[in-house]
Amino acid sequence: MLLALLLACVQPSDTPAQPAVADLLVPEYQRTMSELFLLDSGRHDMDDILGGITAALPGYTQINFITNAGTRPEFLRDRTHRIVPDSLPRTLRDSPQFWAQDVFQVISRADGTRTLVLPKGEQFQPEAATVLGELGYDTRTSQLVWEGGNISGDVVGGQSVLYIGYTIYEGQSERAENPGVPLEDVQRTLAEEFEVDEVVPVPYVSASLFHLDQIFLITAPGEVVVHSLSLDGSEAMIRDYTREQDNYFYKVYVDSLGPEVPPAAHAEGYLDSLPRLQAYASQHALKMQTRLDEVAALFDQRGYTVHRLEADPRQFWDRLSLVNGVPYVDRETGEKVLLLPEYTNHKRASFADMHRAKELFESLDYTVRFVPVLTGSGGGGPHCLSNVGW
Repeated sequence: MLLALLLACVQPSDTPAQPAVADLLVPEYQRTMSELFLLDSGRHDMDDILGGITAALPGYTQINFITNAGTRPEFLRDRTHRIVPDSLPRTLRDSPQFWAQDVFQVISRADGTRTLVLPKGEQFQPEAATVLGELGYDTRTSQLVWEGGNISGDVVGGQSVLYIGYTIYEGQSERAENPGVPLEDVQRTLAEEFEVDEVVPVPYVSASLFHLDQIFLITAPGEVVVHSLSLDGSEAMIRDYTREQDNYFYKVYVDSLGPEVPPAAHAEGYLDSLPRLQAYASQHALKMQTRLDEVAALFDQRGYTVHRLEADPRQFWDRLSLVNGVPYVDRETGEKVLLLPEYTNHKRASFADMHRAKELFESLDYTVRFVPVLTGSGGGGPHCLSNVGW
């Protein structure tokens, strides 16, 4: 019943006749990486990561760097770039300051026109808007709050669609970004603002997989890669994982404590609660597995070719997603390229997992390039950190 409800979608009915929007919109996987937006992090470690991303790009790519700093980072020295003088985000509650994907979404059209849509509460300063206008972008601010990593678009069979994550459309829980706004109103508003035929809500998976770009990657019209979860040997794995320092469930436990519990008592209380937390971890893993299967079923019922990329629960609890990639088409060679994350500083990083992801995406005719990214400090993957203009 829940999945059937989530599959419901709304089409705007009061708009005047116009060319089919599907003929106008260019999905991310069809863009040519001619321009890429990055945000100034203010952190030297993140500058190294952004430099690794730019080093993997075609020589023709222009970097549009959003910063209010008076200096330019070293990684821009030998790259064509424009400075967009601004500082974003200002209001997004959870996104790190350097996640360019979250602070706006790009509507790229086949006629060469482009619009940056910002979530409610965000806007560019006049000087930045002037630079963006010179680059061929107009800007608008949404009536709703959202983070761009929780939005994904596609054009299939002459119909354009926008997939949206749980926090955008669920209006009742503490996670809600638009509290009290009915699902139908969210769909109608976003369909108009993003110029799409329909808006489809995607089922909730987990607080540790809080954006759609951690869960699936649309790779071609009607083709998607959705993560799956393996529970083989999960009992021993969960027992060992929950004994690691600063594991996901230790953080869940600490967050559940009131301010009256001093930090010095956290570890002892966690160890006393370990059997209960291990049982909870097993249930949590099973729920993630079921919900990821529901996401895959949603796409299957919509006629997609669905591919699955397996992971184990620890990767998701530690926010290591190998679908958090950036697809594009090289405009000089026509080659389909995918930038995937190489989690260089994490004990869970696995060459076997990277190889499995590489083989899958290569079977879909992509050339895969791995770029180093950080974890454990809100670093995010390459899709979190960048935003393709066109």
